[in-house]
Amino acid sequence: MREESRIKKAGITKRVNNIQLARGCWNCGYRKNTRSLDWAHVDPLTKYRTKDGKPVHISKMVIQGGNGSRYSERTIMREIPKCIVLCRNCHAEFDFPEANTGLENYPIEHETAVSPADFKALYEAYKGLYDLFIEKS
Repeated sequence: MREESRIKKAGITKRVNNIQLARGCWNCGYRKNTRSLDWAHVDPLTKYRTKDGKPVHISKMVIQGGNGSRYSERTIMREIPKCIVLCRNCHAEFDFPEANTGLENYPIEHETAVSPADFKALYEAYKGLYDLFIEKS
């Protein structure tokens, strides 16, 4: 049973990493190594929480998933559409306390102006692609 759990966890990790690499950094496009990419919740209030209200990051769900199924693949996959992928550098700027007032005020300049409405459209497109990806898997 332990071997089966390890194989399941490896499968979940691979799927999550593949999605992350396919998306790449939302801001700069980096997509070389998943260890340099983070999942960033667009709205922190939608982040998965434990029974005692503590938020759980996708990376922690993946680490703890599979070994006793603390977090199921389904739970992890439901969390992904709530996020954008950012490289570590862009994520640090996004979370910089003085500038972190929400996506509307994203501290990094984009070549084209990205309004919250534009991001919502991008989010919906990602969600649609994600749904197709899940159906094929």
